[in-house]
This record gives sequence, structure tokens and C-alpha cells, in this order.
Amino acid sequence: MVVKGSYKTLDVSWKDMEDTDSYNVYYKKQSEESYKIVTGIDKNSYQLTNLEDQTTYQVYVTGVNDLGEGEKSLTASAKTT
Repeated sequence: MVVKGSYKTLDVSWKDMEDTDSYNVYYKKQSEESYKIVTGIDKNSYQLTNLEDQTTYQVYVTGVNDLGEGEKSLTASAKTT
């Protein structure tokens, strides 16, 4: 997974997973305890917007299919500019 920070946004991309109908992206500020989630993403990239500037975020992705939600990816970190 690759996470690139820009002004108040993070561009997240990951390897296309086999047998996956959609993806969920989880993200949080490094200082926070709980993750926010974006569900139903139908491609292997997503732009997180309206974030705080000069802030480090942690991000991970899961794949979803008829059997449910899969294991989470490795967690990546990036800082907005």
C-alpha cells in the first residue's frame, strides 16, 4: 500500500486483491485511538479529503466479498502538507 500526503488530503493506493467486491479504508490521526472508515470503494485507490494540515495519519485497507470483510493490510503512515 502507498499513502502520499498533499494539502489536507491523502492519496491511498493498494494492490488489487483477488475475489474482492469492494474495499474499506480505515484512517485516523496518529494521536487518536479509533479509526474512521470509508466503505464500498470499488477500485484500488482512494483520496481522503478534508483532513487537517501538517498532521500524520495512519491508514489500512480491507477487502470485502460475499464471505465478509477480510484481514487488514499493513498499516501505513503519511503526513498532510
